[in-house]
Amino acid sequence: MINLCFYSRRFLAVALFLVAALTVNAQVQGDVADPLEDDEILTATTAEDTTFFYEGDIDDDSLQVVSSSSSMPIDDLLQDFQWSWTSDLGILSIAGILVSILFIGLLLLILLLPLLLIALLIWLLVRNRRKKPQPIANSQEPIASSQSHPLAQFRFCPKCGSPQFVPHNGKSKHCMACGFTYYFNPSAATVALIVNERGEWLCVRRAKEPARGTLDLPGGFSDLYETSEEGVIREVKEETGLTVDRAEFMFSIPNLYEYSGFTVHTIDMFYRCHVKDADQNPGAFAAARAGDDAGELLWLRPEDIRPEDFGLLSIRRGVEKLLEKV
Repeated sequence: MINLCFYSRRFLAVALFLVAALTVNAQVQGDVADPLEDDEILTATTAEDTTFFYEGDIDDDSLQVVSSSSSMPIDDLLQDFQWSWTSDLGILSIAGILVSILFIGLLLLILLLPLLLIALLIWLLVRNRRKKPQPIANSQEPIASSQSHPLAQFRFCPKCGSPQFVPHNGKSKHCMACGFTYYFNPSAATVALIVNERGEWLCVRRAKEPARGTLDLPGGFSDLYETSEEGVIREVKEETGLTVDRAEFMFSIPNLYEYSGFTVHTIDMFYRCHVKDADQNPGAFAAARAGDDAGELLWLRPEDIRPEDFGLLSIRRGVEKLLEKV
């Protein structure tokens, strides 16, 4: 609003200046164009300081010489007089027109500049919306397609919520809006191998999807802020009711775990678990009861175990590896 008032005052001043200039110009041209009255006397001085007096209208028919001290022709004197005045007025008129054009151009530029800036800003916004974000390829790993990428279902940036969340490499996505790069790392999961005093393995039958009804070994995902050993001890307690006092790491196998239509990449860590007081009390295994994700508990001898009965790929591969050592 302040700028608008400022520009308005400038516009008014320029307009007044132009009106005054045009008025003065018209007045001067009117004075020159009007003929002298009959009783008016025009005085002219030549370069030789010779004075001529003219009475009446300035034209070739009625011009009379009152007195003269020179023999200079009156026609030449009249022509010289008229040329000097008209040339000066022509120069002034051209200069006024040029100044007026300059001021009008500057005024239009000042008034139209905000509109041009707004139009430029709108054009840039529309252009940025139509521009498709390009993935950033700064890794040697190939960029997976949108369908096969592990984060294909993650359509928005988890940091700012922008939809400009594009593949960065085979395991991450990059946000074109805030610059955040999200890496999809595998989730930690645990598997427990529990063997009783007869050499039988404790197996469970899965009560939930995925692979519902197939065989499995006790275990599950690790929780936040717990170690992998603490996670396997907790999972065994939840699914079997047994208390593990020692867990020995054996090996790990990657896995794809389908959960609610989403593929979870996991790293399954296998532990040989020792049940508390099992050495002094062989009946400690009898306290095992199915719970949580386990629909049924089974004690199976290694020779009776078939890897194809285990529904999860990582568990199947782990069982095959364990059977090789029996």
